[in-house]
Amino acid sequence: MQGTTCAQINRFAYIRIRGKKLNMSEREGGTKLKDKGGKKPHKNKPTSMKYKFYKISGDKATRSLKFCPRCGPGVFLGSGLNRLHCGKCNYTEFNQK
Repeated sequence: MQGTTCAQINRFAYIRIRGKKLNMSEREGGTKLKDKGGKKPHKNKPTSMKYKFYKISGDKATRSLKFCPRCGPGVFLGSGLNRLHCGKCNYTEFNQK
């Protein structure tokens, strides 16, 4: 590295502080890395909306959508413009006109 001064070489020197890699400019007061605050708070998953896919009439519950033939019962086909589509296995049925 001919033609470079010691100041230029030291500018790119790296050190380790508490397991983090910082260059000299960050150690001397440049931009600093932020500490992670530990674990993230627990968030509950949203509940399943499968109750929307059934219609209750009297004592019976009837399905308003079809089940996926590949995935089996429990996985519904979503309705698009002219097709039914499974979001799990990408099975698609097109409506005939």
